[in-house]
Amino acid sequence: MKYSDILLGRFFWCLEYRHPKARLVRFLRGRQKIVPAETFSGTLEECAGFLLKHGSALDGVLVLDDSFPVRLISSEEFSLLAADGEDAVFLPGVPYSELKIVENLSGDAVALLAKSAVESRIAELEQKGFLPLQLVPASFFYAGLFSPGKDSEGDIFIRANSVFSEIWVFQNAEFATAHRISGGLETLSHYFSDFYFQRYPASREYPVRLAGEEIFNAAAVSEALSSPVEVMTPEKDVLEVLAEDAWLLGIAKLPSWGSTVNSDPYRRLREARVFRKFLKVALSFTLGSLVVAALLWLSVAGYDFSRRNDRLELEKKIEAGRELASFSKKMEKDRHDLEELLKKKTRHASSLTEVIRVLDPGMWFSQIDIQGDRISLVGYALQENQISAYLSALEKSSALTRVRLRTTEKTTWRKRTVFRFHLVAEEVR
Repeated sequence: MKYSDILLGRFFWCLEYRHPKARLVRFLRGRQKIVPAETFSGTLEECAGFLLKHGSALDGVLVLDDSFPVRLISSEEFSLLAADGEDAVFLPGVPYSELKIVENLSGDAVALLAKSAVESRIAELEQKGFLPLQLVPASFFYAGLFSPGKDSEGDIFIRANSVFSEIWVFQNAEFATAHRISGGLETLSHYFSDFYFQRYPASREYPVRLAGEEIFNAAAVSEALSSPVEVMTPEKDVLEVLAEDAWLLGIAKLPSWGSTVNSDPYRRLREARVFRKFLKVALSFTLGSLVVAALLWLSVAGYDFSRRNDRLELEKKIEAGRELASFSKKMEKDRHDLEELLKKKTRHASSLTEVIRVLDPGMWFSQIDIQGDRISLVGYALQENQISAYLSALEKSSALTRVRLRTTEKTTWRKRTVFRFHLVAEEVR
């Protein structure tokens, strides 16, 4: 079952990156649940080598990034701070216009970080040999692993490692805020006492839980904070939660910082799945043909050996040879039919590749329709001038002709102004 799942592409590669280390896990997509298969830890280069060794260099990877300087606040707090406009301070040294803002699926929290950091991380991953389908905030998924008491007034969770520490506050089982800080126990104690209890209505009576003892043990944290601390162990691996969300909700609905394929995160998975299906068909056909040919050869050879002096048997041998020749012709016809099928399946590949290649990062498609040699594209753009620039780029393509803009209109998408366009073109034969 495991081999067939891998052969048919029923899996997700998930990468957790926390500079300078990374962890890579392949999750098989069963009928009822996600099942972990191969696991590897090391540097990004070593993880990319592991993918190459397992024949998955062209497979997309879901990336759970835990190395950015990120600010995670509640939606209510964000709306209050956002009222200050460009004067709002969300991350030190990062102007409001340079922030990348990602809301989680429930709308309870907002993650903020610099756009340049996102672009640099995607470029780094691609340079190392990865094809990131989605770059996902680790903080959202760690928040789901915490279990605040339903009847408690508040809860405080601490997650610490060799790079940073995080303090999470829940009030009445609802997320309030989370902050990431660098430094040891002294800095953690100072931030905990002088910031949280002054800015937020947090109480020292809130229970404090330490998510694992990777760096600090519970006794040391308890002494530094002057508060009782207990250790909690998450019930699930955070990468397993990521794979389950991608399986249940779809990759496009994950809270994302960015991806290699902005318009269609599933494209790389579909390409790999189609390749594996064709590979399976070709392999099955070849093996079946070899088995049948071997059986026929053995049959003819045995028949010739036992009845070589009998004319009647000789005629039967000749007839068997004719059957073998007919079978060979049938095999050749089947091979030709398979080649024609592959040509029909891929004859639009060059045109579609050109359509996607010149697409601006600020544009995406909602519909692609192919009727004969005619391609119809419906999509959206963040800026109106992007549509005319894209139209000009398609007109210069040697793979397309008669490129025409049918309609364009101003509309909204996720409370943001965008421009919807509809254009058609014909393939050059």
